[in-house]
Amino acid sequence: MSAGPKLPHCLLSCLLLMAFVAGDSLRWATTCPQKWLYYRGYCYGYFTARKTWAEAEDECSRYGPMGRLASIHSQGASRVLSDYIARQSDRDNTWIGLRDDEQWKWSDNSAFDYQRWDREQPNNLWDKEDCFEFWHDYPCNYKFPFLCSHQL
Repeated sequence: MSAGPKLPHCLLSCLLLMAFVAGDSLRWATTCPQKWLYYRGYCYGYFTARKTWAEAEDECSRYGPMGRLASIHSQGASRVLSDYIARQSDRDNTWIGLRDDEQWKWSDNSAFDYQRWDREQPNNLWDKEDCFEFWHDYPCNYKFPFLCSHQL
């Protein structure tokens, strides 16, 4: 018997198996870190350490080139992330990536296309509240837990 026709079939099977294993490894390499939340192409991580807004933004940048304080672009995302924060054991006011630099903008420079202000917010009390925790403005030097995100 000749091994001729079986050899290309075996090689093709081996190549397909290797591609499947490599693809599976790549998929696992692009999942969220443990205890982070995946939502629509982004990973979100809640940090209980209390930091100023700038310190929190700096900490988030350590989670890859796209790491930032979270930006929120829909009611669905706001609801999902509010629920995620509510499930944390040491939850409190939580910094997100919104900041007032003459106008409201996200730290990742994405479009400011959604907001859900708390009642009577933003109020910029004493003209010193330029950073945002979950839909309430505060002075940027206050220290709160924070929500990081990075795109997969």
